[in-house]
Parts: sequence; C-alpha cells; structure tokens
Amino acid sequence: IFFSTSNSDPLDTKVGEEKVFTLTDGSKIYLNSVSSLIVDKDYNLLNRKVELSGEAYFEVEKGTLPFIIKTEYGEVTVLGTSFNLKNRRESFELGVTSGLVNFTSKVKSYSLEKGQELQISEKYLNRNGIKKIYADYPSWRYNKIFCDEKSLKQISLELERKFDVSITFSDPQIEELTITGIIDINNLKASIRTITTLSQRKFKFDGENCIIL
Repeated sequence: IFFSTSNSDPLDTKVGEEKVFTLTDGSKIYLNSVSSLIVDKDYNLLNRKVELSGEAYFEVEKGTLPFIIKTEYGEVTVLGTSFNLKNRRESFELGVTSGLVNFTSKVKSYSLEKGQELQISEKYLNRNGIKKIYADYPSWRYNKIFCDEKSLKQISLELERKFDVSITFSDPQIEELTITGIIDINNLKASIRTITTLSQRKFKFDGENCIIL
C-alpha cells in the first residue's frame, strides 16, 4: 500500500502488519510491524526530518535538504541512499545497502558505507561493532530472522510482533541464551521449533502463550 504525506500525523503499523509509504519527495519507507514514523509538518519544504520508533527500510531520494531521522539512540543523516534502521528498546541496528549514511549517537559519530551494519545494545552504548551485512538484507523483508549470536529474548520479541503471540521462558536465564542461524518466519510453530532446536530447548503452547522450557 502506498501513501503520500506531508503531515505530522504518525504513519504506523500494527502487529503482523507491514506497509510502504511514499513521501512527498519520492522517498519510500517500508515499515515493519509495530513501528511508527512521524514526518515533520515542513517536510520537503524547510527540512526532510522524520522520527522512527520501530524498524523500517528507507529508499531516500537525493535532494538538497539532508534527510534526518531522529531515534532514541541518536540521529541518522543522509542525502540519498538506501538502508535499514531498527530503533527498538532492545537494540539499535543500522545497515547500508547503497550510498553513505552518517550516524551520531549519544557518545560517538559513525560514517557507514554500502555493505556495513552498526549494532548498538541499550545495555552497552559504548560497546558496539560494525559488521558486514549478509545476503537478503534486511531479513525481515524476506520473512526471515538472521541470527548472529542473537539472544532468545530478542528473537522472541520479533516473533511476538510478527505473529501476535506471547512468548515466555520457564527460567529467566534461558532468554539470555544466544543462537546463530537463519530462521524462517512464515509459520509460528515452525519458527519456534527451529529456535528450540538451535538452542537445545523444548517448548509448549498454553493457549496463545508459548513457553520455552
């Protein structure tokens, strides 16, 4: 679905929902589930400023005004490029698929080029790293979760947003376990089965709640 906007009303998605928005300058925003984008009322007139909560893939048209995204972790600034940005409570990720992207965090500034991804954890603002992006990036657009030592808690949050399900753990320590691999998220039970196989755990469903044992 395509929309055109110059309002300050938020563009958002619900659980299990993904949308595509086209802004007045032609830039396209692919919004992942449970995400919100606020567009400045003077967008493409006096500025090109937006604010993201959640996750989105951006295809920014070139222009004289810099395209600026405000997040809880800092500001992203580009002129014209494509990249994926995740601004959620549990983590921040910025991966570039074309062009250059500048990011200024609370403690440091970064310049990322095509093929690079920056990850910052809420717990460790000073501990972060730049990695190479993987094939089929970003994975959520391909109905997958790419895990590079990703915690079960982070994965469960993504599945909850995708499938409108509650995932809990029989022991809080289990949610800190990490796994590496690619999880297909076309089907909830198949996704849970992959996660528990990789982490060597078991699971059970109690109504709409999934418990990882």
